[in-house]
Amino acid sequence: MLEKTSPLELTIKIPFELQEQTQHLAMQRGETIPEIIYIALAHYLDSYRKPALPVPKLSLEQGRNLMRELGLGLGHSTSPHDVARNHDLYLYEK
Repeated sequence: MLEKTSPLELTIKIPFELQEQTQHLAMQRGETIPEIIYIALAHYLDSYRKPALPVPKLSLEQGRNLMRELGLGLGHSTSPHDVARNHDLYLYEK
């Protein structure tokens, strides 16, 4: 069993392309490479803890009705101006 008091130290080998991407992201965010790898690993493991959202089964007619309703609402409201920057927040956060 692992001790909870001391962190695990690993040496990893990654392809050159991933190394470049990791270094670039670390510089961009002002973080260290180990921090970037920690964040990536945490997100990867977290994705297995969350159950996948069920996809509702729709008939063709129900799908057409939904698209019709969506089309009726287009142009009748203002959209947020940060959608591109925060698209994950709008899509996945509740």
